[in-house]
Amino acid sequence: MIPSRRVFLALVAGAFVVAIDPAAGFAVDALVVVLLIVDAIRARRPAWPGVTVDAPVRMAQGQTAAARLALANPTSRAWTVRLELDVPETLAETGADEPRDAVLVAQGETVLPIALRAHARGRHAITAVHLRRLGPLGLAWAQRTIALDRVVEVVPGLREIRSYRLLATRRQLRRVGFRAVRERGDGTAFESLREYVRGDNPRQLDWKASARHRKLIVRQYEAERSQAVMLCVDTGRLMTEQVGDGDRLDHALAAIGVLAEVARTWDDQVGVLAFSDRIEALLPPGRHAPGQLPSLLAGLVARPVEPDYPRALTHLARVLGQRALIVFFGDAIDREVSAPLATHLALLGRRHLPLFLAIRNPQLFAAAHAPAPDTAAVFHRAAAAELVLARARTLAAMRAAGVLVADVAPDGAVAAAVNRYIEIKRRGAL
Repeated sequence: MIPSRRVFLALVAGAFVVAIDPAAGFAVDALVVVLLIVDAIRARRPAWPGVTVDAPVRMAQGQTAAARLALANPTSRAWTVRLELDVPETLAETGADEPRDAVLVAQGETVLPIALRAHARGRHAITAVHLRRLGPLGLAWAQRTIALDRVVEVVPGLREIRSYRLLATRRQLRRVGFRAVRERGDGTAFESLREYVRGDNPRQLDWKASARHRKLIVRQYEAERSQAVMLCVDTGRLMTEQVGDGDRLDHALAAIGVLAEVARTWDDQVGVLAFSDRIEALLPPGRHAPGQLPSLLAGLVARPVEPDYPRALTHLARVLGQRALIVFFGDAIDREVSAPLATHLALLGRRHLPLFLAIRNPQLFAAAHAPAPDTAAVFHRAAAAELVLARARTLAAMRAAGVLVADVAPDGAVAAAVNRYIEIKRRGAL
């Protein structure tokens, strides 16, 4: 039982009466207390409303969405209620978790809007709603907590996937940096014959057809399908660095989500490996259920630990059967620190096709080119420039070892991953 504001006003009035007539004043206060108890009993006894929450099952990171809280009043009278929703800060828009008042219609359903915002990836639960119901006399609040079980999964890259699907249907991929997805390419599956034009690969000339038609004829090939694509991501300390509203891992996971969707449209089998100093998640290449990969990506968290490259990539080599495209999302520093990564990617290149997407740290590059008005700033810029140079040398060494390398800014990771994948498919490099 929680007294309402009306009780305190009545007791204050009783205090003034006590000053004039003590007996009458105490009688007024006693009456207020009795009515308070009666009102509290009447507020507690009727059936409490049934509460359901209608929220999206899955949201994109950074997305806002409107959810609904429905309260079904089974009684024959209207009730004034005050409610507070247990929604985590990682999922709440401003004001979503603050108390609010509502009037429940008699024998009906009252629906209240809830504003959600997916601040961080992961699984976020709306666990309960705390209800206070005001008694008929307006003197006492009765309180009850009603448990809810609504989980919203926040997935990185979901907005980018939806944008890719829309752009693909409208054939506008070039506007956002994606190359058009075409079936024909330099693959291994014969598709058709056509007349030679300047720039065609001479190795694709069909000499028999050329002799028969008395002009140069080339073969067209269809990019090979049903191949294995393994998407690997470092979830160690380098990926914890903040970039804008998120970290570098957010951008890597967004690129993985979109690339997996693109590979699915090409009928490829997609797998995922996430690791830090341990294997965080492993999904072998295959045709998985639509929600399996987004759920896996939603649960990944970057940890401030040194990644164990040899362990992860050695384990990956044992898992992969057929030749696969291995797309590795991470970053490099200097040769000494990144040597295990470079060595094992090169070893994987003997059987597979490794592609390293190095997601750079924008703050580091900005510091390497920042003005230096004083001595401290000069040393700061020199240190940053040295790290940038060491990173460039490391990536150059990887390229020399036969590893495909793409050096990209975080916000360009999605387009770079898709473009390199399409290029590899069209060339038949896998």
